[in-house]
Amino acid sequence: MTTKRKPYIRDMPSNWWQKLGFYRCYMLREGTAKATVVIYNNAKAGPLPFIVTLWIVTAVVTVAILTTALRLI
Repeated sequence: MTTKRKPYIRDMPSNWWQKLGFYRCYMLREGTAKATVVIYNNAKAGPLPFIVTLWIVTAVVTVAILTTALRLI
């Protein structure tokens, strides 16, 4: 008779990335990667959509960076 073992699943707290500066930079880089893709895709559409998208994404990324910085304080 064999028994099935449950896989080991380590607990991962939601603030794991806030403990080291390297991880904070990593999360910031990953968070802005999507904005970079959106900017790149809209740059191919023409100058006006690119400028509007660049403005919107800059505002969103700025808010994300500020909220992350405020959480770390």
